[in-house]
Amino acid sequence: MTDHLAWHRVVYYQCAMLLASPAQWLSGCVFWLIESFVYLILLQPSDHLLVLQRLGLLWGVMLFSHWLAMVQLLTHARVNRLVELSAISGMKDVWCFDLIALWLIYSLLMIVAMPIIAMFYGLNFAMAFWVVLLWLIGSPVVFLQLYLARLMTLMMHHGLVWGLCFIVPWLVPGVLLVMWCFSSVIDGVDSFSRCVLLLGVSMLQMLLLRYVIRSVLRSCYCHRLLHSVRNLLS
Repeated sequence: MTDHLAWHRVVYYQCAMLLASPAQWLSGCVFWLIESFVYLILLQPSDHLLVLQRLGLLWGVMLFSHWLAMVQLLTHARVNRLVELSAISGMKDVWCFDLIALWLIYSLLMIVAMPIIAMFYGLNFAMAFWVVLLWLIGSPVVFLQLYLARLMTLMMHHGLVWGLCFIVPWLVPGVLLVMWCFSSVIDGVDSFSRCVLLLGVSMLQMLLLRYVIRSVLRSCYCHRLLHSVRNLLS
């Protein structure tokens, strides 16, 4: 079975598995709703917030909710299964197809829920369109960054510290770049060129993160396997 012929089947299978187990990803949506509700209450009256501030709040809440979804989804058992499935099937990046399935589900949910989200945050139709567009452009690399952070947290000693130190320098510039694109949309200046720049930066980061995650996943799996063998022999 080759990557080129079977990747769509694997993604379809992973989507079906996730939809059959909503507890693995629905917690992120619930957390997003609760956190949005709390923040908007604390920041009342929300009409006094600038549009860019509302968009920044929306983007930040989504990042935290996706992190929670990643924590619920990516466990030791799932990592072991993905690595072993990749070795058995001969496909290099089964984990990548698993992540694509999660991203597809969240993207579809966001598109369907966007009218409610726009009303919740006081955004007009045009701004809601740009939120969806920038989400589709910028979110894949965010999912990869959060996936790598969760791997480091899960599989390494002091993984939370290492994950934060490694991911924050990637995550913060990406958020600032998205906010820069939103500011151009609000001002009506140079929106298209900034979106193209965001797309190019995201594609380069995705290419690099794919190889980084592949190496980290295998190294952490082998390390934990050796650690388990030592515990059995001792």
